Amino acid sequence: MSNLVEDYYNSSVEVEWSRLDRHPLEFEIAKKHIDQFLKPSSRILDVGGGPGRYAFHYAGQGHRVTILDLSPGNVAFATKKQLELGVPLERVLEGNATSMPELANRSFDFILCRGQLYHLVDAASRNRVLAEYRRVLEVAGAEGLACQSEEALRRLGPREPQRWVEFLFRYSEDPTTWGANQHVICVAEKNGPWEKTTPR
Repeated sequence: MSNLVEDYYNSSVEVEWSRLDRHPLEFEIAKKHIDQFLKPSSRILDVGGGPGRYAFHYAGQGHRVTILDLSPGNVAFATKKQLELGVPLERVLEGNATSMPELANRSFDFILCRGQLYHLVDAASRNRVLAEYRRVLEVAGAEGLACQSEEALRRLGPREPQRWVEFLFRYSEDPTTWGANQHVICVAEKNGPWEKTTPR
């Protein structure tokens, strides 16, 4: 699965960079919910940060942002983009979220995970990712996760959608509230319960 995902994102770096220009509402809603958990100069880990749209936004606000991404193409793009934008990132790393040995324990105040979990179709891989998040997250830190709606997960086929959703957090089951492919932002304080935050 990782090679398939890696190949896709290697071939769509520019598309991913411009995606939030085409979907600005997603970006604005996400930032609104993320911002409430950030303190000045927060240490942010952007897992699967792609070419870096979120990373550069928050680095430009004075946060210390590290990108970890599976795609060499995204890593190369973000590394070069630092010079172009004049916005330095702490680190830009190529790696897999199931194992992040290059990152120290309790080294981040906030982890941003914008969709990586729905690329992992087996529970063991998802559990490894979440265990790694807990390891590198500061005790008082928070995680911002995004995933597709329960209805969208059902359409993906037999990928344990019910178990997955219940393990992380519950979505609204009202399809008029969340569209079939709607993304939502969810947060969890370390060692605390998962909960859904809804746009207002």
